[in-house]
Amino acid sequence: MINDEIRARRPPAVVFLRSQDIGLTIDVVDKDSGKPMFARVVIKNAEGGVIGSTGYKTLNGHFVPPDGWKLTLPRGKYSFTADAGFEYGTASGEWIVDGSGDKHIELKRWVDLREKGWVCGGDHNH
Repeated sequence: MINDEIRARRPPAVVFLRSQDIGLTIDVVDKDSGKPMFARVVIKNAEGGVIGSTGYKTLNGHFVPPDGWKLTLPRGKYSFTADAGFEYGTASGEWIVDGSGDKHIELKRWVDLREKGWVCGGDHNH
């Protein structure tokens, strides 16, 4: 009974909530064909910290599978860099994550070695 009286006199608890995180998918496509592709994407927050991956982790970034990299980020400003091997240029930029939806990266192929009879090989494949 004493506990009920004490509880009745206590002020309501103050709860601090973090601003709502935003779920999004990052996809990478070939700029000319529009086809989805694998790529290495590094995302950094406003303080320069690399955003952890939910899979496909590499030493300095993350592989994005053709069906997209699904993740949740707090609202804020982010920078990204993306590349996909020797035949593609890199892409970089900034995003504001505010609930506006998914993010899309286009990579421009600068040479098609297979078309010229060559096979482009990376320097580190498993």
